[in-house]
Amino acid sequence: TTSLVYDFQRSMSRSTQQVQGMLVKVLNTQLFLAGGFFVGCICFVIDFAELPYLRNTSILSIPLSNLQNVCTPIANLFIITPYRRFESVSC
Repeated sequence: TTSLVYDFQRSMSRSTQQVQGMLVKVLNTQLFLAGGFFVGCICFVIDFAELPYLRNTSILSIPLSNLQNVCTPIANLFIITPYRRFESVSC
């Protein structure tokens, strides 16, 4: 299966490979930001459960939950906007 994917990627045009690379970068960034929110929620649940060996998670829950709200506009400006420009030019 991996060889079929590799053969398919080699047969794509250069511009299609660039668009695919940009798309992978955008999706990975959005996945990272959503993962930060999930980790913040897990820290909150751990703090709420009052586990004795993980007492200092309350400090982390708010910043990790807000990581998505802070970083998403930055990602939109520097990562997603060039992808949209490239996509509109190539169509």
